[in-house]
Amino acid sequence: MNLKRNKTILLVENESIPAKITLKMLQQEGFRAVHAASGEEAVGMAIRNDEINLVLMDIDLGDGIDGPEAARRILAVRDIPIVFLTSHSEKEYVERVKKITRYGYVVKDSGSFVLFSSIEMAFELNQAHQQVTSSEERFRQLAESTETWIWETDANGLFVYSNSVVERILGYTPEQISQKKHFHDFFPRAQQPGLKLMAPHHYQPGGEDLKFECVVTHRNGNRVMIESSGFPIFGKNGAVTGYRGVNIDVTEKCIKRKCGLIYSEFQNAVAEIRSIPEVLTLVVATLTKLL
Repeated sequence: MNLKRNKTILLVENESIPAKITLKMLQQEGFRAVHAASGEEAVGMAIRNDEINLVLMDIDLGDGIDGPEAARRILAVRDIPIVFLTSHSEKEYVERVKKITRYGYVVKDSGSFVLFSSIEMAFELNQAHQQVTSSEERFRQLAESTETWIWETDANGLFVYSNSVVERILGYTPEQISQKKHFHDFFPRAQQPGLKLMAPHHYQPGGEDLKFECVVTHRNGNRVMIESSGFPIFGKNGAVTGYRGVNIDVTEKCIKRKCGLIYSEFQNAVAEIRSIPEVLTLVVATLTKLL
């Protein structure tokens, strides 16, 4: 199957002869091609027709909105690759289109090889972008559906990412801690100086991941026991550039564990108390014999 036959390209060109030539080239290459003669028409077609897979956009479109403005309006509604066609190669034109789309531009009369190579690259970039977007969405859904606080900090311990679970555990939204709070800010004040120095010394290339239980402070002032696991992010030069990890609220588990220990001690104490009469009886009997 020729995959190009499943791709529809919208050509936006206000001059009829160049438009006919380019349309014929696209069709001969195996693409389905449709034409818009103005920026306004292009915006309407691109938004209404979901079958359009790529826009080949001239910059200069005569009266009405120009190519860059048409592209901005399309991209405000649809995530679609747009390749610009231009007869200009000056820096100011290049900068204009670079700010709008990441799929590049083609200088007119560059030849069919350059044009089709640019179109193919745009499709590949768009596919890669869609895959990354899909992966990010899957991660976001997983991160928000878990009971685990997932986080990332920079090398100094400043939070750069947090899922929403932090609000359930500590009462802060992700926006309230990202780029604003360090990991040590949630610990008792007396421990903070030591914690600022702990992670950089602990994490070295080849070292083990860190896992520990600790007490942190909720936004309302209550103490929360968390189990924290983390690992370092190393740069190309081997230096630590940040940390990623997870925190779990184990307050209830710790309370149950402590209650279990207290109950065990209580049972032992009761057993000792119950043995006291037997001990007293033995002492009295022994003293009676001696007397």
